[in-house]
Amino acid sequence: MKLISTTKKKKLTLETAQDFSALGISSVEKDYRLCFKINKSLDIDFQKDAKLIIHDFLTKQKQEVECYIYKDAEMPCTFYLVKNRQEAFFIIPIYRQADYILLFQPPPNTKIVDDFKKRLSTLPIIQSTFAISNDQLKHIDAE
Repeated sequence: MKLISTTKKKKLTLETAQDFSALGISSVEKDYRLCFKINKSLDIDFQKDAKLIIHDFLTKQKQEVECYIYKDAEMPCTFYLVKNRQEAFFIIPIYRQADYILLFQPPPNTKIVDDFKKRLSTLPIIQSTFAISNDQLKHIDAE
């Protein structure tokens, strides 16, 4: 008796995602005003000159969104501050309570993220800050 394998070959494609950590920020302030307050209070320098590519799940298209960027000279980390609610979609729909998303690339250790979260929470213009699951960030690419 001869056994014949009936398995079919399947192709597995993995989309490599950028490595990010993220915090959600709830604030009613305009983005430029929020950045000004963060820059002044935390002694950093967000600049508006970056673009992020977001894969919109609803339209299945890539969307380019503007964001603020800060590159830290002391640690090899880049910070991106972007509005969660864009004209036609949310960057992270499951976190609609987040007005802004603060992305860290590459992700620093959790102590640094927690410290940043605590420092942001002290600002009166910020109502709340919270961690965002890395699973929700796979559709974001930095350019």
